Amino acid sequence: MQNRIASSLLAAAPAAALAIALALASLLPPSIATAQESPPTDPQPTPPGEPESANESGSASSIREILDQIKQQADPLLRSGLRAQVLRATQRVLNIVVIVPDERAAAEAIGEWKGPLRFPVLIDDGSIESTENIARFVRAFRPEQVLSWSPALKPWGEDRFAGISATLAKTLGFGDTAPTSAEMVARLKSENIDPLGVVVIDPDDEAWIAGLALAAGRFQILARHESMGNVDGSMSIEQVAALSKAASDAADAAGASWRDIGDDIDAVTICMNTRSKVGVTNPEGRREMLAMTDAVGRRADAPTERWAFTGMIFG
Repeated sequence: MQNRIASSLLAAAPAAALAIALALASLLPPSIATAQESPPTDPQPTPPGEPESANESGSASSIREILDQIKQQADPLLRSGLRAQVLRATQRVLNIVVIVPDERAAAEAIGEWKGPLRFPVLIDDGSIESTENIARFVRAFRPEQVLSWSPALKPWGEDRFAGISATLAKTLGFGDTAPTSAEMVARLKSENIDPLGVVVIDPDDEAWIAGLALAAGRFQILARHESMGNVDGSMSIEQVAALSKAASDAADAAGASWRDIGDDIDAVTICMNTRSKVGVTNPEGRREMLAMTDAVGRRADAPTERWAFTGMIFG
């Protein structure tokens, strides 16, 4: 099964969707939008082992130039969204669906995502609900192949977060090595790609697989924090500050800037089943509940100012 995925990856060698990226450039100020006399054609896949064609390497170069222009000239509030749209436009989703028995096998399949290539990975836990959801997705996606995979898995050991991080590293071409987050971000930056955000997970919370998929699919940094459970519950100010600090500390460790809107990190996603509210006392002395996602990403020294916008995935 793994060889079939690998052959599919090679057969669909990356062809940067430059025409789409240039269309997205119309969102930029005129000084940034790169003029092209005629849109380039999509290059034919390059057989493994042969050098890139001038067209393909030129397309990749143009993508890097667009990303650099966004970073240098776009409105800071728009930079993160523009970078995300350009990178999403260059990605290619293979026309296969891979079905796995559990989250650990799903991680192994996600580790086969390479560069801009992606394919859907669905978990079949044996329940009727799972079967119905998979069937609904397959009918809509209409893949050429549906592959069932139960890989032989190496144990992650006690540090599950290290195993999850190593899987993320595989999608960036690190193989079976265990690079630091700084080394992973350095590889992204060598391609003029800044990480798009920080994804906070608890490796002991079942939502971690969503965090891995999001980080791998959108070139993001993984951060670790303990879940507090009870999505309907509330955190204290100190607890939400610790959660926010976990995200900023991960950005620091990876060598990514985060302190202002418009730098490397402008987004945080909390991927865990944790308390979604923050209990505060207003100036009148009354107790109020605020959204946890509105509190994470605010500066500790200036709570009215943001360094990131935050979302949440749970379940």
